[in-house]
Amino acid sequence: MNLSAKAQVIERDFQNARARANYAAFPEFARRYVKHNKDGVVLANTAMLELAVGEAEINAQKAQQWTFMACADDTLETIAVGPSIKADSIREAVDKLERALTKGPEEHQEYAAIALARAAMATDAPDRIQRVAHYLQNVQLPPAKLPSGYNFALIVCGLTVKGMSLEEEGKIAEAIVSYDHVSNLVQSNPTEKSEELLSWAEHALYRTSLLKLRQADPAALSLEIAQIHAYWEEALYGITSFPRADEKNWRVLVMIEQIVEDRKLIGPGNDADKRALVETIYRASQKTFQSPRVLRFLFFALVDAGQYDEAELALKAYLEMVEVNLKVKSTTADITLSHEERVRQDIESEYDITTVMLGGSLLYGKELGKPAEALSCTNSALNNISMYLQQHESVVELLSNAYKYQGIAYGLQASNTHEPEQRPALYAKAIEALEKAAQVAPNSFDTHYLLAVQLADMREVSRAVSEVKLSLSINPSHIPSWHLLALLLSSQKDFEKALNICAVGLKESEWDLAQTDGYSASQLDGEDYLALRITQAVLHDQVYGPEAALEPQESLFGLYTKVFAPEPSSVGESLYEIQNIRRRDQSDADLASSGTVGRPRSGSILSVRSKSGAISEVGPAPNGSSTLDVPKANYASSVSSISSTGSKSRRHNHLPAAAAGQTSLIRSVLSLPPTVHRRSVKTVLRTARANKVLVTLWLLSASTFRRLDRMEDAQKAIEEAERTDASNPDVWYQLGLLYAAQEDQETASVAFTKALALAPYHASCLARVGRSYLDAGALEMAEGVLETTTKSVGWDCAEAWFYLGKVFEASDRLARAKECFWYALDLESSRPIRRFTDAVPRYLV
Repeated sequence: MNLSAKAQVIERDFQNARARANYAAFPEFARRYVKHNKDGVVLANTAMLELAVGEAEINAQKAQQWTFMACADDTLETIAVGPSIKADSIREAVDKLERALTKGPEEHQEYAAIALARAAMATDAPDRIQRVAHYLQNVQLPPAKLPSGYNFALIVCGLTVKGMSLEEEGKIAEAIVSYDHVSNLVQSNPTEKSEELLSWAEHALYRTSLLKLRQADPAALSLEIAQIHAYWEEALYGITSFPRADEKNWRVLVMIEQIVEDRKLIGPGNDADKRALVETIYRASQKTFQSPRVLRFLFFALVDAGQYDEAELALKAYLEMVEVNLKVKSTTADITLSHEERVRQDIESEYDITTVMLGGSLLYGKELGKPAEALSCTNSALNNISMYLQQHESVVELLSNAYKYQGIAYGLQASNTHEPEQRPALYAKAIEALEKAAQVAPNSFDTHYLLAVQLADMREVSRAVSEVKLSLSINPSHIPSWHLLALLLSSQKDFEKALNICAVGLKESEWDLAQTDGYSASQLDGEDYLALRITQAVLHDQVYGPEAALEPQESLFGLYTKVFAPEPSSVGESLYEIQNIRRRDQSDADLASSGTVGRPRSGSILSVRSKSGAISEVGPAPNGSSTLDVPKANYASSVSSISSTGSKSRRHNHLPAAAAGQTSLIRSVLSLPPTVHRRSVKTVLRTARANKVLVTLWLLSASTFRRLDRMEDAQKAIEEAERTDASNPDVWYQLGLLYAAQEDQETASVAFTKALALAPYHASCLARVGRSYLDAGALEMAEGVLETTTKSVGWDCAEAWFYLGKVFEASDRLARAKECFWYALDLESSRPIRRFTDAVPRYLV
């Protein structure tokens, strides 16, 4: 068919209008096309049928107030479709096209048949499935030779309609085959892009995913969804540009919302999948303008990926943005908006904002150790709940979490404060908040557990025992609750009963090492299990003596290697990476550098760090070593060499050595190349926890050897602890105790000084220093050290209070001495076998 130049231009513009579903332009294009091409009547009438069907569908959706959010209620057996249209409403357009079918070229006839099948499928006619089959019977789908442009979109439309009709006939396997053809076509033709193509491809891929899940093939579903996301993103960004300041790229917002929801369906995946989701959200942020919704998704994705430093930046940006939006918007304008309207207009609900505030409190308190910031987030969340969410269906859960996080934050502040006059008020607020949480959700075991931890920290042992027993009555398999109960019994000096409780708790645990390889439960469950086993070993030592404690201590090292083995979720490739789909805005150079996860990108939150000069990259362990075998700062000279030099050089050189070690470490980090793979903060924190536990095990052995007078073995155990983490002050404190037991007070003093250089408020170490001043007759020095200790974080150190009492006694201040002795006795009588807050977790999520 030879067309004039004018007809070719009109046909091109006509097809572009059809690709955009620009219905208003169809009549004029159809008139002009037929005028300049006498054989164009079929194509013109096909477009007019599309116009009739499209407008009828829009009217039906408005009449029934139907939106795409109906898909949120989809099940494996019921997949939403738009409301049907009346067959009579498009009868005239159907009849015109059927009468004109023989008047055009064969190519136009095949595309017209697809349009007729699509129209039949959209109606409520009882014979619509038969009509679809009739129209498509002579159409090859997919064709041997693929067309381009809008005709390519029509082929995808035909395959989708065919799949839907097969679904209704119950031919699920055949429907999946038809939908899979759509997947293959879109994948093999990445340059084809249009709104109509995107719409039909999305429809087909979504339905086939649910159908495959219905056939119990979750692996295929996960892969399918990953493909859908990649294709959807590729197609959408091909027709999307960065919006003006007053525009919203609502299609991007809808897509990223659906991607996040789909990821909840298929599960969190491995670390590579989590990083891939972060990168997907970052790409969305480059197609939207200051979107709070995208920032919210980014915050939670970064937390899930363990990139806590970046999550903090996302959190701050989000909260600032919603605060600005709150100041400029009407107080009642968006109250009645539907979820779809909120998505399209990028307006956050008060519920969404509150969940981010609570997530921020959890991030600050649990992961970043910033209780003041955690408390600020929680207080803001409580204010939001009070003002806007009293009638929300999730108000109980929100309030319970908010009060729990508030109580934990107050408790952390109380434990760490250096102002003794503030501590009672902070503790009172912590108890008040946790009691409110228990009132809101009385059957929540974790609330009773957290209240018990707080009471134990305050040495209100009887009340703590009652609360932890409530926790266990609700959830008898909760290891930290059993652990806390054992510690509470040890604080009452009932060591045998505490030991029995450990055995009961370990038996209740689902982390059954005898039957699994250690992966039956989460790694955090394993850490709780190991912590209880350590307490069991310490109690075994207390009840049966140090000689009997050696064997159970040895078994802990084997358990340690299982608990801190690499998690299964950290191994493997991402489903999103195995597709090998290149993005439109990625050159070969971009792809070569894309192995760096979380690198700063222009205009993103990450770029703030590089512009401010902060360190943004952390290198991996050298020589391919595991994550547990990481380089550590040489904060002090080796344990094995501490007594090899003269005492004068030891006294004057240990601080410069520490400073030199720190300078060397900082220099090595700053000199890393910018493309080094960035380890997540979660990985760094897990490594730190692993090192701390391993140090605890070695020092436990060292303490046992010291009490058995096996000083050489004790020295070797301390050296092993130093190799694990030379920056741990407990290593040097135990070394000081070792030399003190051998009556080498000078070397012991050097070791204690090293410990204080690393942890200036190490209470037990300060108590030893105060004692040494007391023994030397330097009462003023002893009083200064001990009084500072008891007023700050060493308020619960019985030794510090006892030696302070001895100072007052020596200086004839007997009333003060008596108070200190009584307080020391009270603390000693309620001291657990291990510190509560060192042994059991405060956060359970």
